[in-house]
Amino acid sequence: MLYSQKILLIILILFPSLVRCDDVSIQNKGQGPKIRIEGFYPDSGMVGTMVTIMGDNFQNQRDISIIVLEENEVEPYKVSDEEISFIIPETIAEGEYWIHLKGDDTDFKMDDKFKVISDVRNDVDEEVLGYNYVIGTQSFDPKYSFTQEDGLVETARVILDMGSNILKISLNAQKYGLDYNGDATSLIREHPSFKKVLNMPFSYYFFWVGTHSKWRDGYTAQERKADSTLISNLTIFLREEFNQSGKQFYLGHWEGDWYLLPGYNVDHKPTETSIKGMIQYYNARQNALEEAKNLTAHSDVKVFQYAEVNRVVDAMEGKKRLTNCVLPYSNVDFVSYSAYDGQMKSREQFHAILDYIEDHLPKKEGIEGKRVFIGEYARPAKSFSFSKFEHESINRDIMVNAISWGTPFVLYWEIYNNEIDNNEHTGFWLIDDTGVKWPFYYTHNLTLLAGQKWVKDFKSDFQRMPSRSEYLDWLENTLSQ
Repeated sequence: MLYSQKILLIILILFPSLVRCDDVSIQNKGQGPKIRIEGFYPDSGMVGTMVTIMGDNFQNQRDISIIVLEENEVEPYKVSDEEISFIIPETIAEGEYWIHLKGDDTDFKMDDKFKVISDVRNDVDEEVLGYNYVIGTQSFDPKYSFTQEDGLVETARVILDMGSNILKISLNAQKYGLDYNGDATSLIREHPSFKKVLNMPFSYYFFWVGTHSKWRDGYTAQERKADSTLISNLTIFLREEFNQSGKQFYLGHWEGDWYLLPGYNVDHKPTETSIKGMIQYYNARQNALEEAKNLTAHSDVKVFQYAEVNRVVDAMEGKKRLTNCVLPYSNVDFVSYSAYDGQMKSREQFHAILDYIEDHLPKKEGIEGKRVFIGEYARPAKSFSFSKFEHESINRDIMVNAISWGTPFVLYWEIYNNEIDNNEHTGFWLIDDTGVKWPFYYTHNLTLLAGQKWVKDFKSDFQRMPSRSEYLDWLENTLSQ
């Protein structure tokens, strides 16, 4: 088989899509209203995949009690008026299966088959598992849970099960309803939940750590010492504790422009004192990180610092912001862009914003490729009246625009929703508060599985790992299908 044919086959087998049924209506033998079948998603998956059938009047049609895949009977996971969800059981083998809705008065077969595929992660080596697959998500202040585990451990497991080797979290126990008041190093060394998460097989960790704005009125020697000690101790611990793991850690913070703009006041004009203090803050942390790396030169663990910008369009319009007034005088390794002010612009405009950030980042030896990544992006479900497919389509477009620029990471906000507005979830999620996995979850899940298979096959065919540009080209083409 030609290599291009292999790529197409991986995309056709593993890339998620909605199987539509042309608004089929079913009338039961009783007096209940017609069921309208819109389709189901995803169209393929492995054992444990949640399949959701979309339509209307499911809840009123009470006699649908089981779902049948050939001879395999499955109880619904969730039934609402608009959807029925079920989970592919462990007893089912690889292959293609018709989906039947069955009950006392109903026996309806979907128009298309569901493909059960194998978990490629069981058949790849450590180098493939540790490759940077670029797309991922994060967990901060989750507002619901489904297990007895705490919010940190549960969401980390869910992200890992999704197929991601990237995890972004806060080193603040309170964000997960946990009780701990020690410093960051003590937290990850002593707290059982953080210890558990750091020993999971993630390759790339992003931490919010040591964020504050005490430097806004001038950066004192005492503040410099405290920040330097924090970063130095944390870096040494990470490099020693996880030596020989190949893990990478990125130490940063939440949206930095707000620390220059107290009270989220976009009309505030940052003072020269606050700008200078922020520059000194970044440089103190970076210098401490570099010194700690020198003290642990034997380790293969990589630790980087990143700054996060979030009001970049303001800076491009000439206002004093982190990107144009602080970043050029800092020595940070990477920049995270919390992309809400630019994510809905055209691809050309979005790329111009990313170019603007990159152009203001001083050059640095030892780091190849682009150094600006997307630390946050999302359009929440509420923006689309909770349409699953608009949510997937718009967020996928943002993701692809970032990938086409060459960003090293693009991280969706987030796995479980963290915001409630007027007692309603806003829908910053991949899995909603009822436990249903949305289509954009499967955009991540099945693309990551496809990516691992593609990297494995590439390595086998060419006796090397793919370059960053080769993988990004494949990823963009796959997500653009």
